[in-house]
Order: sequence, then C-alpha cells, then structure tokens
Amino acid sequence: MEELSIDGYKIELKTLERISNKLLTHGKKQANQLRAIHRNKDYRKELTFMFFYEYNNVYWKDVSLILKLGKSNNKMYSSIILRTSFEKWVRLGYLTKIDKASEREKHVRYEYLRTAFVHYKMAKEDKNTGAINEFKTFYDKIRGNNDPEIQFIKKGRDLELFPNVRSMLRKISPSFDKFYFIYQWTCEPIHGGLVHFTNQDPNSEYRRTLMSLITITIEMIKINDLIINSVETVQKDFSKSTKKLIKDCEDIFEKSRSK
Repeated sequence: MEELSIDGYKIELKTLERISNKLLTHGKKQANQLRAIHRNKDYRKELTFMFFYEYNNVYWKDVSLILKLGKSNNKMYSSIILRTSFEKWVRLGYLTKIDKASEREKHVRYEYLRTAFVHYKMAKEDKNTGAINEFKTFYDKIRGNNDPEIQFIKKGRDLELFPNVRSMLRKISPSFDKFYFIYQWTCEPIHGGLVHFTNQDPNSEYRRTLMSLITITIEMIKINDLIINSVETVQKDFSKSTKKLIKDCEDIFEKSRSK
C-alpha cells in the first residue's frame, strides 16, 4: 500500500480535522477488536501483545486530546501530545520489523523491567517500603532467568533495548527517515525551544500538528490491522475496511486540492 502524500498547506484546516476524526473513529474500532482479543487469557499472558494493547489504548487517547485542544485556546500545545503519539507509533512499528518473536519479547520485557526499575528507584529514594516491595515483586515476576536482578542495576538506561528514534524509523522503512523532522519539531516546545514560543499563529501550529498526526496515524492503523489479522485470520494483509479508509482519505485530499 502506497504512502499517503499530504500537502497540507493547500488544504483547509477543517478538512484536516475531518480526516483526523475519520482515522480516530476507525482506530477506536480497531481498539475494540484488540480489546476482544485481550479477553482471551492466552493472549493476555503474552507480553508483546500486552505492550501493543496498552500502547494502542493510550495512542487513541492522545489523538482525541489533540483534536480537543484544536477546539480550544490551547491548540498551540497540540504538538506536545503529538510527540508522545509519535514515540508510541515508532516503537510499535519498530517491533513489527523484528523477525524473531523471542527478540520482540525481549525488547518488550526489558521495557517493562526498565519502567519497574525507575519506579523502584524513586520509591527507594522516598523510603516508601510498600512501593519498593510492589515494584520489586512486579520486576521479579517479569524477569527472565538471564535478566539482571533489580538490586544490581545502576540506571534505567542499562535496560533500554530500543534504539534512538531515527534508527527505529530507518528499521521500519528506509523511506521513513524523512519523518524524523516531525520528531525534531515536536521536541521544540518540550525543550523550551524559542522557535515554538515565537510562533504567533496557533492555527499554523495546529495545522502542522494535524498534517503530521494524519501521516503517523495511517501507519498506526496499518500496524493494528496486521496485528488483528495475524491473530484472527493468520494473514498478512490489510483489511478491506482499512484499504477503503485510506482511499477515502486520499479522495478527500484530492477534492480539497482541486478547489
């Protein structure tokens, strides 16, 4: 399936919002399908599926929040939420490109371990015995036989298996290296970048957010489609509804450009 080409500056803001809402509606349907799969106790035990499931739930909340910000006086800050959406998508996309199931599971396991360790370390600094025991128990439950024990870890980075964002984009597809500029741009407001705060046009900021959101959300929907199909039908193809959705989005773009 070809990538959707977006020249957003020729498209009205309301058209970008319309497309974003169409994608959100479809994404929520996929989330319901994943929720139904999650009810199966066998899949609930799989760390990799749990990772996809949990990231997916939060991703669509991110999209909803971005669209809500667009209707408020705070649309300037929509790009901050876009960054978290981008990082979720790129991690899931990267996982789908790891061929060995055992290696995918190790990446996911270490991410859970890293998160547990960070909370464990904060609990130790606060001398919160209850929280210390809680996160240590979780860590030990997830830990594999060859994984380090929590008390011997010095810093969370020791458990980080995911590479940097640019490397993950290139792993997903060599052509996706061009999306790295989106990530760089979304880092500006989070790091207090002057470029962000000197932008006097909130609509321009929001337009740029939606253009980027549409691009990555279409890719997110493709990932979900493959996961759902691989579980339910053991086939590696996009469903008719997903193909129709992307075709509908392309048609909206074309009609908008021709006005």
